[in-house]
Amino acid sequence: MTDSAVAGNLNLDYARTAIEIGGREFQADLGAYMRNYGAAPHIQPVKFKGTIMDVFNRLRQGRWDVNDVSGVITAGLLGAGNNEMAANEIIRNHVQCCPLAQSAPAALKVIAMYLLGLTGEESDNAAAD
Repeated sequence: MTDSAVAGNLNLDYARTAIEIGGREFQADLGAYMRNYGAAPHIQPVKFKGTIMDVFNRLRQGRWDVNDVSGVITAGLLGAGNNEMAANEIIRNHVQCCPLAQSAPAALKVIAMYLLGLTGEESDNAAAD
């Protein structure tokens, strides 16, 4: 049974977004990741420090660490259909090889799309209003 069959007319792809990391574009979907693993945190491939809102706030406020950035992007890649090996290879080749600050905006975009349906820049503008 597909997500659309279960959800009827609900749009479950609202969190799917394109992100650019390491000069390449990838699809990410934190919403699908949370649907797949949210109810079973003991088997989640990615462990977040605190709640997802804690991670979002650290990313928005520039207080992120390596686990916030790589964790959110990894979860998004897994949600978009990459297996763990492929997601880890993307992280290794396109996130860990570059200054981490270059990937932080992509992580913010992934998490903002999941929580708010907004890109990172749009979420900053909404918070300022």
